[in-house]
Amino acid sequence: MVTRLLETVTRLLETIRRVLLETVMRLLETVTRLLETVTRLLETVTRLLETVTRLLETVTRLLEMVTRLLETVTRLLETVMRLLETVTRLRETVTIFAISITSG
Repeated sequence: MVTRLLETVTRLLETIRRVLLETVMRLLETVTRLLETVTRLLETVTRLLETVTRLLETVTRLLEMVTRLLETVTRLLETVMRLLETVTRLRETVTIFAISITSG
């Protein structure tokens, strides 16, 4: 009777050991897959951040170019305004000259 009890306990312990081992193995496989997934996700996030960084650098260069263009346009407009003022003064001078010729 004790022998049978010992055999039963031995089989039960062996079964528990086997089930625990299988469970731990499945858990390790799951953790491994999860780590692989996290690694791929981190690689993707890294590539995305690199892309965003390049995009920001490009936008910064574009903004610098637009700023220079606006400065150039501003200078051009100032030159046009001075030219218009000169043309206006010239017209006034020609008008005065024409009046003086026709009057005198």
